Amino acid sequence: MRRIDGGFILISRKITMSQIFNKPPLYLKVWIYLLISAQHGDYHGLKRGQVRTTINEIQEACSWYSGFIKKTPTRDEIFNILEFLRSNGADNVGNNSEDNVSTVMVTTTRATHAIIINIMNYDFYQDFKNYADNTENTDATSMRAIWDPISASNQYKQRTKSIKKHKQEEENDTFNHKVGTEVSDNEYIEVSKYLFGKVKEHMQGVHEPSYKQWAKYIDQLIRLDGFTMQDIYNVINWVFVDPFWCTNIRSAGKLREKFPTLKGQMERVGKQKNKNSREDIMPSHQNSVAGKEIIYLDPNDKD
Repeated sequence: MRRIDGGFILISRKITMSQIFNKPPLYLKVWIYLLISAQHGDYHGLKRGQVRTTINEIQEACSWYSGFIKKTPTRDEIFNILEFLRSNGADNVGNNSEDNVSTVMVTTTRATHAIIINIMNYDFYQDFKNYADNTENTDATSMRAIWDPISASNQYKQRTKSIKKHKQEEENDTFNHKVGTEVSDNEYIEVSKYLFGKVKEHMQGVHEPSYKQWAKYIDQLIRLDGFTMQDIYNVINWVFVDPFWCTNIRSAGKLREKFPTLKGQMERVGKQKNKNSREDIMPSHQNSVAGKEIIYLDPNDKD
Protein backbone atom coordinates (compact mmCIF):
# COMPACT_ATOMS: atom_id res chain seq x y z
CA MET A 1 0.00 0.00 0.00
CA ARG A 2 1.35 3.40 -0.96
CA ARG A 3 2.14 5.70 1.96
CA ILE A 4 2.68 9.46 2.04
CA ASP A 5 5.91 10.52 3.68
CA GLY A 6 6.16 13.37 6.17
CA GLY A 7 3.07 12.76 8.28
CA PHE A 8 -0.12 14.82 8.32
CA ILE A 9 -2.14 17.37 10.26
CA LEU A 10 -5.86 17.64 10.91
CA ILE A 11 -7.79 20.79 9.99
CA SER A 12 -11.36 21.30 11.13
CA ARG A 13 -13.83 22.16 8.40
CA LYS A 14 -15.11 24.88 10.71
CA ILE A 15 -12.00 26.86 9.91
CA THR A 16 -14.09 28.47 7.17
CA MET A 17 -16.14 30.09 9.97
CA SER A 18 -13.07 31.53 11.71
CA GLN A 19 -11.69 35.06 11.67
CA ILE A 20 -8.43 33.93 10.06
CA PHE A 21 -10.35 32.63 7.05
CA ASN A 22 -11.60 36.17 6.45
CA LYS A 23 -8.12 37.67 6.59
CA PRO A 24 -5.78 38.05 3.58
CA PRO A 25 -4.48 34.70 2.22
CA LEU A 26 -1.03 35.17 3.79
CA TYR A 27 -2.54 34.79 7.28
CA LEU A 28 -3.86 31.32 6.54
CA LYS A 29 -0.63 30.32 4.78
CA VAL A 30 1.46 31.27 7.82
CA TRP A 31 -0.96 29.44 10.14
CA ILE A 32 -0.80 26.23 8.09
CA TYR A 33 2.99 26.50 7.88
CA LEU A 34 3.18 26.70 11.68
CA LEU A 35 0.86 23.70 12.04
CA ILE A 36 2.91 21.49 9.72
CA SER A 37 6.15 22.68 11.35
CA ALA A 38 5.02 21.95 14.91
CA GLN A 39 6.48 18.95 16.71
CA HIS A 40 4.18 15.93 16.73
CA GLY A 41 5.99 14.69 19.81
CA ASP A 42 8.62 15.90 22.26
CA TYR A 43 11.87 16.25 20.33
CA HIS A 44 15.16 18.12 20.80
CA GLY A 45 13.93 20.22 23.70
CA LEU A 46 10.61 21.10 22.04
CA LYS A 47 7.25 19.95 23.33
CA ARG A 48 4.41 18.62 21.22
CA GLY A 49 2.82 21.52 19.35
CA GLN A 50 5.87 23.80 19.56
CA VAL A 51 7.85 25.37 16.69
CA ARG A 52 11.35 26.83 16.90
CA THR A 53 11.79 29.31 14.06
CA THR A 54 12.72 32.86 13.07
CA ILE A 55 10.92 35.67 11.27
CA ASN A 56 13.27 35.17 8.31
CA GLU A 57 12.41 31.47 8.10
CA ILE A 58 8.69 32.24 8.08
CA GLN A 59 9.23 34.88 5.40
CA GLU A 60 11.11 32.40 3.21
CA ALA A 61 8.71 29.52 3.81
CA CYS A 62 5.65 31.63 2.98
CA SER A 63 7.04 33.30 -0.12
CA TRP A 64 5.51 32.63 -3.52
CA TYR A 65 6.16 33.15 -7.22
CA SER A 66 4.45 35.43 -9.69
CA GLY A 67 5.74 34.07 -12.96
CA PHE A 68 9.50 34.01 -12.51
CA ILE A 69 9.52 36.74 -9.85
CA LYS A 70 9.76 35.67 -6.22
CA LYS A 71 7.52 37.52 -3.79
CA THR A 72 8.52 37.51 -0.11
CA PRO A 73 6.32 38.84 2.71
CA THR A 74 7.83 41.66 4.74
CA ARG A 75 8.90 41.38 8.37
CA ASP A 76 6.08 43.73 9.34
CA GLU A 77 3.53 41.47 7.65
CA ILE A 78 4.81 38.44 9.59
CA PHE A 79 4.85 40.41 12.86
CA ASN A 80 1.26 41.50 12.28
CA ILE A 81 0.13 37.94 11.59
CA LEU A 82 1.84 36.61 14.73
CA GLU A 83 0.21 39.39 16.73
CA PHE A 84 -3.16 38.37 15.29
CA LEU A 85 -2.55 34.74 16.29
CA ARG A 86 -1.52 35.83 19.79
CA SER A 87 -4.70 37.83 20.30
CA ASN A 88 -7.34 35.65 18.62
CA GLY A 89 -8.68 32.47 20.16
CA ALA A 90 -9.34 29.03 18.80
CA ASP A 91 -13.00 29.51 19.73
CA ASN A 92 -13.20 31.46 16.46
CA VAL A 93 -13.10 28.12 14.66
CA GLY A 94 -16.42 27.08 16.09
CA ASN A 95 -15.57 25.42 19.39
CA ASN A 96 -18.19 24.74 22.01
CA SER A 97 -17.79 26.48 25.34
CA GLU A 98 -17.18 23.17 27.13
CA ASP A 99 -14.21 22.25 24.96
CA ASN A 100 -11.60 23.44 27.47
CA VAL A 101 -9.52 25.23 24.87
CA SER A 102 -7.24 28.23 25.13
CA THR A 103 -8.50 31.68 24.25
CA VAL A 104 -5.53 32.40 21.96
CA MET A 105 -4.13 30.52 18.99
CA VAL A 106 -0.43 30.80 19.86
CA THR A 107 1.94 32.08 22.49
CA THR A 108 5.54 33.04 21.76
CA THR A 109 8.75 32.90 23.78
CA ARG A 110 12.13 34.38 22.93
CA ALA A 111 15.01 31.95 22.45
CA THR A 112 18.64 32.35 21.40
CA HIS A 113 18.53 33.63 17.79
CA ALA A 114 14.97 32.29 17.44
CA ILE A 115 11.46 32.32 18.81
CA ILE A 116 9.50 29.41 20.26
CA ILE A 117 5.91 29.39 19.03
CA ASN A 118 3.56 27.30 21.12
CA ILE A 119 0.42 26.33 19.23
CA MET A 120 -2.36 26.30 21.77
CA ASN A 121 -4.98 23.53 21.62
CA TYR A 122 -2.67 21.49 19.38
CA ASP A 123 -3.55 18.26 21.23
CA PHE A 124 -7.25 18.98 20.96
CA TYR A 125 -7.33 19.68 17.23
CA GLN A 126 -4.80 17.01 16.28
CA ASP A 127 -6.77 14.18 17.92
CA PHE A 128 -9.21 12.65 15.44
CA LYS A 129 -11.34 11.33 18.33
CA ASN A 130 -12.42 14.90 19.11
CA TYR A 131 -14.18 15.29 15.76
CA ALA A 132 -17.91 14.54 15.74
CA ASP A 133 -19.53 12.20 13.21
CA ASN A 134 -16.31 10.29 12.63
CA THR A 135 -17.90 7.09 11.25
CA GLU A 136 -14.75 5.58 9.80
CA ASN A 137 -13.41 2.46 11.47
CA THR A 138 -10.23 4.08 12.74
CA ASP A 139 -8.20 3.84 15.88
CA ALA A 140 -5.29 5.68 17.42
CA THR A 141 -2.76 3.32 15.84
CA SER A 142 -4.04 3.60 12.27
CA MET A 143 -4.47 7.36 12.52
CA ARG A 144 -1.15 8.08 14.23
CA ALA A 145 0.89 10.61 12.29
CA ILE A 146 4.07 9.17 10.86
CA TRP A 147 6.46 11.93 11.83
CA ASP A 148 9.90 12.05 10.35
CA PRO A 149 12.16 14.23 12.52
CA ILE A 150 13.52 16.07 9.47
CA SER A 151 13.18 19.77 10.13
CA ALA A 152 10.16 21.47 8.61
CA SER A 153 12.42 23.86 6.72
CA ASN A 154 14.09 20.94 4.89
CA GLN A 155 10.70 19.51 4.00
CA TYR A 156 9.68 22.89 2.66
CA LYS A 157 12.80 23.09 0.50
CA GLN A 158 12.04 19.66 -0.94
CA ARG A 159 8.48 20.70 -1.77
CA THR A 160 9.69 23.95 -3.31
CA LYS A 161 12.18 22.13 -5.55
CA SER A 162 9.47 19.74 -6.68
CA ILE A 163 7.06 22.59 -7.47
CA LYS A 164 9.71 24.57 -9.39
CA LYS A 165 10.75 21.46 -11.34
CA HIS A 166 7.14 20.75 -12.31
CA LYS A 167 6.62 24.42 -13.24
CA GLN A 168 9.75 24.42 -15.42
CA GLU A 169 8.61 21.25 -17.19
CA GLU A 170 5.25 22.88 -17.95
CA GLU A 171 6.97 25.99 -19.30
CA ASN A 172 9.27 23.89 -21.50
CA ASP A 173 6.35 21.86 -22.86
CA THR A 174 4.43 25.04 -23.69
CA PHE A 175 7.43 26.62 -25.39
CA ASN A 176 8.33 23.49 -27.40
CA HIS A 177 4.74 23.24 -28.62
CA LYS A 178 4.80 26.92 -29.57
CA VAL A 179 8.14 26.93 -31.39
CA GLY A 180 7.94 23.51 -32.99
CA THR A 181 10.66 22.81 -35.54
CA GLU A 182 10.91 26.20 -37.24
CA VAL A 183 13.10 27.69 -34.53
CA SER A 184 15.32 29.62 -36.97
CA ASP A 185 12.38 31.85 -37.96
CA ASN A 186 11.11 32.43 -34.44
CA GLU A 187 11.33 36.00 -33.19
CA TYR A 188 12.55 34.83 -29.79
CA ILE A 189 15.53 33.21 -31.49
CA GLU A 190 16.30 36.51 -33.20
CA VAL A 191 16.25 38.35 -29.87
CA SER A 192 18.58 35.69 -28.43
CA LYS A 193 21.02 36.18 -31.30
CA TYR A 194 20.84 39.94 -30.83
CA LEU A 195 21.60 39.55 -27.11
CA PHE A 196 24.55 37.26 -27.77
CA GLY A 197 25.93 39.73 -30.28
CA LYS A 198 25.96 42.38 -27.57
CA VAL A 199 27.61 39.98 -25.13
CA LYS A 200 30.39 39.20 -27.65
CA GLU A 201 31.12 42.90 -28.08
CA HIS A 202 31.95 43.24 -24.38
CA MET A 203 33.46 39.87 -23.51
CA GLN A 204 36.24 37.83 -25.06
CA GLY A 205 36.20 34.08 -25.55
CA VAL A 206 32.47 33.52 -25.08
CA HIS A 207 30.99 30.46 -26.75
CA GLU A 208 27.84 30.51 -28.82
CA PRO A 209 24.90 29.36 -26.67
CA SER A 210 21.89 27.24 -27.46
CA TYR A 211 19.60 29.86 -28.96
CA LYS A 212 16.60 27.62 -28.44
CA GLN A 213 17.36 27.51 -24.71
CA TRP A 214 17.83 31.28 -24.56
CA ALA A 215 14.60 31.75 -26.50
CA LYS A 216 12.71 30.01 -23.69
CA TYR A 217 13.68 32.80 -21.31
CA ILE A 218 12.61 35.45 -23.83
CA ASP A 219 9.29 33.64 -24.24
CA GLN A 220 8.82 33.58 -20.44
CA LEU A 221 9.60 37.29 -20.14
CA ILE A 222 6.70 38.01 -22.48
CA ARG A 223 4.23 35.20 -21.75
CA LEU A 224 4.66 34.88 -17.98
CA ASP A 225 6.15 38.18 -16.80
CA GLY A 226 4.09 40.49 -19.01
CA PHE A 227 6.88 42.49 -20.69
CA THR A 228 6.81 43.45 -24.36
CA MET A 229 9.31 42.77 -27.12
CA GLN A 230 10.08 46.50 -27.20
CA ASP A 231 10.80 46.39 -23.45
CA ILE A 232 13.31 43.60 -24.03
CA TYR A 233 15.15 45.37 -26.85
CA ASN A 234 15.22 48.62 -24.89
CA VAL A 235 16.69 46.93 -21.81
CA ILE A 236 19.27 45.00 -23.84
CA ASN A 237 20.45 48.20 -25.52
CA TRP A 238 20.64 50.02 -22.18
CA VAL A 239 22.45 47.17 -20.41
CA PHE A 240 25.35 47.24 -22.83
CA VAL A 241 26.03 50.94 -22.41
CA ASP A 242 25.89 50.69 -18.62
CA PRO A 243 29.42 50.20 -17.21
CA PHE A 244 28.27 47.79 -14.50
CA TRP A 245 25.63 45.64 -16.15
CA CYS A 246 27.43 45.24 -19.50
CA THR A 247 29.80 42.69 -17.91
CA ASN A 248 27.24 41.05 -15.63
CA ILE A 249 24.50 40.10 -18.09
CA ARG A 250 25.96 37.18 -20.02
CA SER A 251 22.91 35.07 -20.84
CA ALA A 252 19.18 35.22 -21.42
CA GLY A 253 18.62 33.45 -18.09
CA LYS A 254 20.45 36.20 -16.22
CA LEU A 255 18.61 38.82 -18.29
CA ARG A 256 15.27 37.43 -17.18
CA GLU A 257 16.33 37.07 -13.56
CA LYS A 258 17.41 40.72 -13.34
CA PHE A 259 14.92 42.17 -15.82
CA PRO A 260 12.67 44.05 -13.35
CA THR A 261 15.77 45.59 -11.73
CA LEU A 262 17.30 46.48 -15.08
CA LYS A 263 14.11 48.04 -16.43
CA GLY A 264 13.61 50.04 -13.22
CA GLN A 265 17.16 51.39 -13.30
CA MET A 266 16.91 52.22 -16.99
CA GLU A 267 13.74 54.22 -16.43
CA ARG A 268 15.19 56.06 -13.42
CA VAL A 269 18.32 56.99 -15.35
CA GLY A 270 16.20 58.19 -18.26
CA LYS A 271 14.08 60.39 -15.99
CA GLN A 272 17.18 61.87 -14.36
CA LYS A 273 18.71 62.68 -17.74
CA ASN A 274 15.51 64.39 -18.86
CA LYS A 275 15.43 66.38 -15.64
CA ASN A 276 19.05 67.47 -16.05
CA SER A 277 18.41 68.45 -19.67
CA ARG A 278 15.50 70.66 -18.66
CA GLU A 279 17.60 72.33 -15.97
CA ASP A 280 20.38 73.04 -18.49
CA ILE A 281 17.99 74.81 -20.86
CA MET A 282 17.45 78.19 -19.21
CA PRO A 283 15.30 81.00 -20.64
CA SER A 284 17.23 83.15 -23.13
CA HIS A 285 17.14 86.28 -20.99
CA GLN A 286 18.66 84.29 -18.11
CA ASN A 287 21.35 82.77 -20.32
CA SER A 288 22.38 86.24 -21.41
CA VAL A 289 23.39 87.27 -17.90
CA ALA A 290 24.12 83.98 -16.17
CA GLY A 291 27.71 83.81 -15.05
CA LYS A 292 28.63 87.12 -16.63
CA GLU A 293 29.68 90.44 -15.13
CA ILE A 294 27.01 93.08 -15.69
CA ILE A 295 28.45 96.46 -16.83
CA TYR A 296 26.25 99.50 -16.39
CA LEU A 297 26.78 101.97 -19.23
CA ASP A 298 26.64 105.72 -18.96
CA PRO A 299 23.35 106.69 -20.64
CA ASN A 300 25.08 109.80 -22.11
CA ASP A 301 27.69 107.66 -23.76
CA LYS A 302 26.58 107.47 -27.42
CA ASP A 303 29.28 104.97 -28.24
